[in-house]
Amino acid sequence: MVSGQGGQLQVNNISGYLPGRIVFFLVNAHLAPRPILLTRHGESLHNVRGRIGGDTVLSDAGELYSKKLANFIEKRLKSEKTASVSTHLF
Repeated sequence: MVSGQGGQLQVNNISGYLPGRIVFFLVNAHLAPRPILLTRHGESLHNVRGRIGGDTVLSDAGELYSKKLANFIEKRLKSEKTASVSTHLF
């Protein structure tokens, strides 16, 4: 977990190369106060079948997750002057 307030950054339970690189990016790229939200994609049909990779549609649970995530982001960022949503595969 990464959280910051008042110029402080708190990092907990981070282990491994990729999580470490993400924290490094956040620490060095957070030039102006703004929220940064990280999330995984919703469950896909490949996930349900135990497959990794590929390009498939979301499962019913993945669709529900995406709708709840969109609602959360809309509420969370409502007061922000500017907001952007970026999707990246790590």
